[in-house]
Amino acid sequence: MTELERLCIEWACEKICRQFANYSDRADFDALSALFTDDGVYYRPSVPDVAITGRETLRTEFGKRPPLVIKHLVSNCVIDVVSPTSARGFSYISYIAAPKSDAALPLVAGPLHLGEFEDRFVLTEDGWKIRERRGRLALKTS
Repeated sequence: MTELERLCIEWACEKICRQFANYSDRADFDALSALFTDDGVYYRPSVPDVAITGRETLRTEFGKRPPLVIKHLVSNCVIDVVSPTSARGFSYISYIAAPKSDAALPLVAGPLHLGEFEDRFVLTEDGWKIRERRGRLALKTS
């Protein structure tokens, strides 16, 4: 694998981490679930011991989230290329949310949550996808 090929894989996988946050914030659960393989597995940071498996199940579970104004920030994203068809990733996630409201912005939000994701990516016929995303919370403000 050339240096350019490795860099392209790193960029593609890091972009998926950012897209995950953006699609979640916009409640675009079709696009969010499409980031995963058909048999992809997700562990929510708030419930790190419960696996949600399969793209269709993910779409359904994401759609059950109450209506929120939510903002995620992704940082410290590092992708390690394992092979031309697989990669691992690690990133920090922080988010803050408030119930959707007709009130003028800015809304008063709940606590700030800080956590991390460990990812497994694979190259599919449709490009790079998440095979597994494990989240866990480390800190939150009161």
